[in-house]
Amino acid sequence: MATVSKRLADELVILNGQFNDDPPVVRIVEYTNSFGSGLSYGIEYEHERGKYRESEFVINPRVYWERS
Repeated sequence: MATVSKRLADELVILNGQFNDDPPVVRIVEYTNSFGSGLSYGIEYEHERGKYRESEFVINPRVYWERS
């Protein structure tokens, strides 16, 4: 699972989900992680849609940003 910092998630939002030649991110999911370190930001590519759904590790997931 690709989890990034809030700073990097916000950068991706500004860049509409794509750094240079990297594949485009289609969704960033904000969630509470199970390790007690607060909010986390998971990135999903087209072939990974839905990988950040509710589980014992991904608590209260919500869409932070989604490509339109």
